[in-house]
Amino acid sequence: MVVKRLKEGSLKGAKLDKTGRRRNALASRRLVAERSGRNDPLPTLLFETAAIAELRSTGHEVRKLDQKHVEAIARSITSHGFCVPILISGNLVVDGQARIAAATQLGIREVPAIQCQHLDEIQIRTLRLASNRLGEKGEWDLDQLKVEFEELIEFGADLDDTGFSLEEADIILADPIDPETPGEDDLPEPPAIPTTKVGDIWSLGKHRIICGDALNEGAFGALMGDEKADAVFTDPPYNVRIKGNVSGLGKKVHDEFVMGSGELTRDGFRDLLLRSITLQSKCLREGSVLFVFMDWRSISLLFDVGETAGLTLINLVVWYKQSGGMGAMYRSAHELIAVFCKGEAPHTNNVALGKNGRDRQNVWCAPGANRPGSSANAMLQHHATPKPVELICDAILDVTSRGETVIDSFLGSGTTLIAAEKTGRICCGIELEPRFVDVSIRRWQEYSGQRAVLIATGESFDEVTVRRASGVRDEGE
Repeated sequence: MVVKRLKEGSLKGAKLDKTGRRRNALASRRLVAERSGRNDPLPTLLFETAAIAELRSTGHEVRKLDQKHVEAIARSITSHGFCVPILISGNLVVDGQARIAAATQLGIREVPAIQCQHLDEIQIRTLRLASNRLGEKGEWDLDQLKVEFEELIEFGADLDDTGFSLEEADIILADPIDPETPGEDDLPEPPAIPTTKVGDIWSLGKHRIICGDALNEGAFGALMGDEKADAVFTDPPYNVRIKGNVSGLGKKVHDEFVMGSGELTRDGFRDLLLRSITLQSKCLREGSVLFVFMDWRSISLLFDVGETAGLTLINLVVWYKQSGGMGAMYRSAHELIAVFCKGEAPHTNNVALGKNGRDRQNVWCAPGANRPGSSANAMLQHHATPKPVELICDAILDVTSRGETVIDSFLGSGTTLIAAEKTGRICCGIELEPRFVDVSIRRWQEYSGQRAVLIATGESFDEVTVRRASGVRDEGE
């Protein structure tokens, strides 16, 4: 390798000479410091209050300031105070630019600081990098973090104060989606005469279910009162007969649904969809998202209904079930989910192009009920068209926050209820058929370990079952 010698007195040569002399001087000071023991692991630190206006940066910051990061720090300062001092050397900021930005945003003019007077220039620079880098080296124990979050929620704490976004907390807190949900295979065959009666309203922890008609505004009023929900996840009937179209895998021959089971004309089915979607939409906040299942036969009708109801179609999801159902030449291996938005307000978007750790597309792959191992398979003995829990869980996580309310006015076997329980949301469900209300309640009790209560009497579901089976009527009957 040929090295070109710089001319004596050249600018570059002078700069190299100066850098060399500086390097030698710093090396000498470091050697003296090491021999004198100046780098004590427990040095005497000088705490002071530093005026932000008098501080200066190095001029070559290695970390970019992110506004969301600054806002999170500002929130922490508001909640906890300025508890982590910045590091300075003279008036040079060694560590804490984001904290200074957050303090400035809050109108704070002075911040607590530690003077690093025991370090030389090189050590200041390495400390500046180490302060930013070393915190990234550790790994979270997600199981313990989940326990910590759960306990904080029990105490009523706001998880925003932890520095984690609510979307990140959701991912950590969400129960793992186990296709073999404990207890679901063990649900007993419901009695011939259901416990639930039309008009019953059940309290299931934070959730509520009414046995009523999704086309009756009074059912929504009794269930919701003046409360507004944040999303809809619903699977209305497709106006297709169960017989010849739905497989029970030999577990059970299902009865037809009480409405929308192939008996309606196209106009009649349109009226059913429009009425149910309009009533659900009335109970939603502006910017709420509605997920409505449908098959290929009636998806165009659903699009028209959504537009008539004043909703905006924002996407169409294809649920690929990984196996074809019953049918003719082309066995259908998918169902469709129309995604609508109410009003002009921006809807919640927890996906944010994968920024929050959720990479989502509009093709959702989850085994259908006719696939062994599917989370919907265990429910096939109780309902003709159950949906996988993980499918609804993911959708709930996409567009709502913990503690928010979701509506399902065709609750069926209670999949939306279980998904809401798993993700920390509140489900308000309507189901017309008493037998399916019973299935939903038993399923939730088995999963949660809690007991449903009949709001009118304060009795548990089991107590009502025993009483009504023995012929004792409700008060007022």
